[in-house]
Amino acid sequence: MLRKRKDRYIIWQTGTETFCEMESLVRGHRRLFLTPFLHELEMAYAASDVVISRAGAMTCTEILATGKPSILIPLPTILDHHQTRNAYIMADIMGAKVITEDELDSSSLTSAVDEIFGDEKLMADMSQKALTAARPNASADIIRHICSLIGSPYPT
Repeated sequence: MLRKRKDRYIIWQTGTETFCEMESLVRGHRRLFLTPFLHELEMAYAASDVVISRAGAMTCTEILATGKPSILIPLPTILDHHQTRNAYIMADIMGAKVITEDELDSSSLTSAVDEIFGDEKLMADMSQKALTAARPNASADIIRHICSLIGSPYPT
């Protein structure tokens, strides 16, 4: 993907278990930042035009809050296929692209990335839909609702 697209950079959080293996495969690539863990994930979101990720609930929430177009690859081993459901909900909400593990290869991923990058209107639409669906004040809303149920004033 990077060989063909000189204007693209990748920030890749591998996880600790696969970091060494992945690093040995891509060592020294100038436009690829590889790390086992991102300690400042908000910076990675801010620097990204498109997020390619698993589809955990918190990740999906973060994608909506940041308004980033996304390609989701649900982890199939998660109990009751929660990530698969999350990914398809994100597809319905904001047009996220979903690639299953069975479909995932360099061609399918490159195609999805090119489809998003190749259409500025699609990128803007995905971003706007994500931001519209986001609930950045969800925690405060939940606390406010609980306080109303127990007859306690909302803390300020």
